[in-house]
Amino acid sequence: MSSASKYRKNRNKNPNEVAIAKVSAYCSIILFVLIIINLFIAFVIQSRELPIGTVRIIILFVVHVSIYFLAPYIYYKITAFISVFSFYVAFIIFPLLPLGSIPVQDLILLFFIFHVISVIPYLVYKIDEDRYWIISWLVIMFINFVYSFNYILGRIEGSEDNHFTEMFRLDPMLVVAHIGSLIFLQCIIYSYRKTNQKQQNAIEEMNDTLSSNINTVNIQRDQLLEQNEEMIQLQEELKSTNEQLELKVRQRTEELEEQNKLLVQYGFMNSHILRAPIATLKGLYEVSKMTKEPKDLKQVQKHIERTIQELERASKSLNEVIAKKDPILLKEIEDRIKQIYGDPEEYF
Repeated sequence: MSSASKYRKNRNKNPNEVAIAKVSAYCSIILFVLIIINLFIAFVIQSRELPIGTVRIIILFVVHVSIYFLAPYIYYKITAFISVFSFYVAFIIFPLLPLGSIPVQDLILLFFIFHVISVIPYLVYKIDEDRYWIISWLVIMFINFVYSFNYILGRIEGSEDNHFTEMFRLDPMLVVAHIGSLIFLQCIIYSYRKTNQKQQNAIEEMNDTLSSNINTVNIQRDQLLEQNEEMIQLQEELKSTNEQLELKVRQRTEELEEQNKLLVQYGFMNSHILRAPIATLKGLYEVSKMTKEPKDLKQVQKHIERTIQELERASKSLNEVIAKKDPILLKEIEDRIKQIYGDPEEYF
């Protein structure tokens, strides 16, 4: 971020700093125009040296330009004090500054400048929080105005414009009118600033509420995005789990089908291969019941024992074939059974 961008960003932080910066900017523009006009009159039209009043304006111009650039970085009450104090010193404390050669001009300037400068505290301070600062400045200015006013009248008494002094003494309503106009101006400015301050406070409160709502919305949005990401991740995990389960189910199904097929084959082969020894046993059993001679009966028992051994060997061979899953040997047995007993699929 550039320094100019940082400066603009800092300027928008505090409304009081923004207000002081605006006042300083407007004062700087007005003072600059006055400097150009005074210089033009002094050097071009009258061809004389630089007037002391122009020097005051130049000093004020430099002060308010500095305030404009320093306002975002200095506490607003400090810059407000400097702003008001600069006008106060430059135009109201006449005994501490050189005066013009025409006292009447100084008197008129005092009236005009005092009305203008009395408005400055309302513009740079907060009405609600800084009312004591505003009142203090107005009291100080008014006391000094009375002192400066009497001082200038004293200078006028010994000059050709002494009638101005007599005018104020014979007609005190001029002073009353001045004080009334001053009070009227203060009431208008105070009412305007009070209303403006209320509106500004309402806007700040709305901005705070809006910022809080925006922060809440952003938090909820982030939570929804996080939940959405979690849901997407869960869906991917669920999809992967389902695929793995489907693969396992297919593998298990294939294994069960193969086992069922082997069981069918085993059952068919076991029933047919073992059929002959069992039939032999049944026949020998019937013969043993009809044989009376011990010698013949003993012979029949030997045949029964051999047939039982043959039956055990056949059953054991079939179990080994099924357990080892020897495809070649299993195929030979199937072909032999087909030749003897036919196709096993015809039985199942």
